[in-house]
Amino acid sequence: MNIILPGGTIGILGGGQLGRMLAMEGRRMGYRIGVLDPVENCPAAQVADFFVQSELTNTQRVMDFVAQVDVVTIETELVPKMLLADIETGKATRPSSCVLALIQDRLVQREFLQDHSFPQTPFASVKDHASLTTAAQRVAYPAILKKRRSGYDGKGQIRVAGVDHLKEA
Repeated sequence: MNIILPGGTIGILGGGQLGRMLAMEGRRMGYRIGVLDPVENCPAAQVADFFVQSELTNTQRVMDFVAQVDVVTIETELVPKMLLADIETGKATRPSSCVLALIQDRLVQREFLQDHSFPQTPFASVKDHASLTTAAQRVAYPAILKKRRSGYDGKGQIRVAGVDHLKEA
C-alpha cells in the first residue's frame, strides 16, 4: 500500500457538497486537490487546486485527470464501477472498485453487512407488490422503502407509515 504524504495530490471524482468538504479538509492537511465533475462551478471545484470539467463517461478525459494525481477517490457512489476498476490498474484508488460495487446496490450492501454480523435495522428485499406486503409484515412501521440503486440524499426513498400506505408505495 502506497502512502500519500502531504504535498501529494488527491483526485476526487465528483464535485458535490461531500467532495467540497473532502477537498477543504485535504487542503487543510497539506494535500493538493483535483476535482473532476461535469458541472462547471460545482461546490468542490470552488476549493480545489485544479478542476477538470468532464462527464465520467468520457474515459479519455478521466484518464488524463487520473494521470495528474497520486490517488483517486470518489465523492459519489454513482461512479461507474468499471471505470474505477480501469483506474485502479494503474493508480491507487480508495475505495476499490470491489467496495464500490458493494455499496452501489443497497440490498447487496445490507446482505453483506448481515453476513458479517454488523448491527443494522431490520430489512427485507422487495421485488413486487406481493413481496412488499410480505416484507411489511417483517419490518415495523414506519418503514422506509428504498430503491436498490442510484438513490442518494433521500432520493429514491418513500416513507411507509402503515399498511394503508402500501398501495401508494
